[in-house]
Amino acid sequence: MMKQDEAGQLEDKKQTVEQRLRRELSAVYSSPLSLNYRARVSLRVNESGRLCYFRPRTHQAVPVETCSVARDEINHVIQTLPSIPRGVTRIDFRSDGRNVLVVMQTSSKNVKFVEKIVREWDWHKMGIHGLYINHHHVLGARKTIIEVMGIQHHFGPRTFYQVNLEINQLLVMEVTRCVEAYSPTAVLDLFSGAGNFSLPLAKEGRKITLFENSPDAINDAKASAKRHGLEIEARHFDATRYRAGDAFFDVVILDPARAGASGIMEELAITRPRAMVYVSCNPTSFARDRREVERNGYHLVDVMLFDMFPQTSHSEVLGVFELN
Repeated sequence: MMKQDEAGQLEDKKQTVEQRLRRELSAVYSSPLSLNYRARVSLRVNESGRLCYFRPRTHQAVPVETCSVARDEINHVIQTLPSIPRGVTRIDFRSDGRNVLVVMQTSSKNVKFVEKIVREWDWHKMGIHGLYINHHHVLGARKTIIEVMGIQHHFGPRTFYQVNLEINQLLVMEVTRCVEAYSPTAVLDLFSGAGNFSLPLAKEGRKITLFENSPDAINDAKASAKRHGLEIEARHFDATRYRAGDAFFDVVILDPARAGASGIMEELAITRPRAMVYVSCNPTSFARDRREVERNGYHLVDVMLFDMFPQTSHSEVLGVFELN
């Protein structure tokens, strides 16, 4: 796309968020890459053995030869894949910005058949750094290694990480700045994933508690903390069931799924933390949750937009709620 089109897209996102929140944004962060930025891509495999997307809001498969938003190294693998073995239904491509880890999904009865074929591939030439079948390690690297603010994360094949590596660096920097402004004694990281936001704070000496429902992500967070000599408390815990008293903290970070954190905001407010630092991929649910937290004695002091998903209508919002 032309530069003015990219600027126009970002302006549209800015206006949409400002209209929903009825306030101006304090900052808008554009993506350093407007194309070829996605570090995680999941493609279906049709009956002909071709990689496909589904059309939006349908189950209609559309074959693809390349993906304009996938990182170059992922497209290299896509374009050099030999004939995909029969029975493979989905392939996930996970990049660290240079190397690509591939995860194939197939029925249990086809695992040995698929493994025999892929072991014969020239996977180095194809740019495959590591390969899993049904999350069972087959060859090469076992982890996707990404460094964020001095923390080297080692992500397993089922652990979530942000698709836009460059924007994530900026987002983590801003989250860290917002939290540190309150000089917290203890920080709760709710919907923590593998500690993307909170491990840099642990590195600065903050007491950190992570709540995350994915055991893989929690295990990866613990392993990263151990490698860096950090003391954290990481709990395998469904954050949607959080109740006041489950943890003690004076600042909370939360990064829920698109559905938001309805009901959770009130529980968080009961213990009166000084601030809530809320990362959202859905401005609509963020606006709803804002009303809930403001009914409980907080006000929105800052809100920023991060263009995590160029060429789409989606964006990431960072808001800071402060106790009145």
